[in-house]
Amino acid sequence: MGKYDILITVCYLQVNKREIQIMHIKINKSALAEALNSVATIVASKTSLQVLQNVKIAVTRGDIEHGGEAKFTCSDLDTTLIASAECEVIEEGETTVPVKMFAAAVGKVVDGVIDITVNNKDVVKLTAGSSKFKFQGIPAKDFPT
Repeated sequence: MGKYDILITVCYLQVNKREIQIMHIKINKSALAEALNSVATIVASKTSLQVLQNVKIAVTRGDIEHGGEAKFTCSDLDTTLIASAECEVIEEGETTVPVKMFAAAVGKVVDGVIDITVNNKDVVKLTAGSSKFKFQGIPAKDFPT
């Protein structure tokens, strides 16, 4: 193995360690809280599938007139609830995050705009004012609906 093989391996490892933002939105606290509260009612405290304790968040850009939209989905496999809220979409994407912890964090922040980012490892960061929260999500592809 030559010195260039080692260099290529090191470069590959550094690229794979880099976090890439896969979703970024700004949303009003009251709109987010209302959407979460309307879908979280279906989530059981104990379930055989961990992802069923999560809310799926999928954001898409709208047109100039309508801005963007965030859809929030919870399911117990028999019933699925979906709520949506307008938001500013900086980067489209989707993920899932533990709904009860996420909703509790939203309830603790000051009124106004909440900044939500998700990286390629499904780490969800919620920032509002001086409050910062971090959650480990599960990829949206693992959500059953």
